[in-house]
Amino acid sequence: MKTAQNPAMDEYDVIAPIDFFFSKEVDCFEGKEISKKHLLPDLCEQFGQEPFAKAYLAWQAAGLLFKVEVPLEGPIQVHYPDIRQGDCIELFVDTRPMTASKTTHRFCHHFYFLPERFEGHIAGERTRFRTEDTHPLCDEDLLECSTTVNRKGYTASLFIPKECLVGYDPQKGVSLGFSYRIQRSDGAVQNFSMAYEHTRVDTMPCLWTTVRLQ
Repeated sequence: MKTAQNPAMDEYDVIAPIDFFFSKEVDCFEGKEISKKHLLPDLCEQFGQEPFAKAYLAWQAAGLLFKVEVPLEGPIQVHYPDIRQGDCIELFVDTRPMTASKTTHRFCHHFYFLPERFEGHIAGERTRFRTEDTHPLCDEDLLECSTTVNRKGYTASLFIPKECLVGYDPQKGVSLGFSYRIQRSDGAVQNFSMAYEHTRVDTMPCLWTTVRLQ
């Protein structure tokens, strides 16, 4: 793409991630249990990426319910604190989405879940804030994570209670900002809202998908 505003730049190609040019919105349905209607679309296919996992999301007054099915070719491997060295699931939630926000604010959350416990750790919040608009990180004991393992991989059932979601109020907010990052120990990564690894999903809520609560 050429720029016409600055002639000195005409001889250079200006490349920006495709994520910046698409606004993404999906519906999220209420439910006490996960069903087929809660399956999230494979947005990464829009960017030419091949999805390997299936992710489900349901909302309820008490919090957010997830199911993630991840196929594996070998045994589960987990690490902590560098969770991205192994198998892990990361969820990003903005309870009061502001599409113009270029950095995290007190309504943003970054949670991680491991398919196996590692030295006492299996779930927690690691939201990074760049300004004074923050909130205390949640008590990791409030996050629920159970995993079923079979020959093809694992299925994680996750629950984030409203006590861990600052600003969460489905009666007042009709949408959330949301993204996920599913990492396998073989290096495979599946993103929900973003196509490129150099885009910092954890610190750019303006690029998260808008989830409409139905």
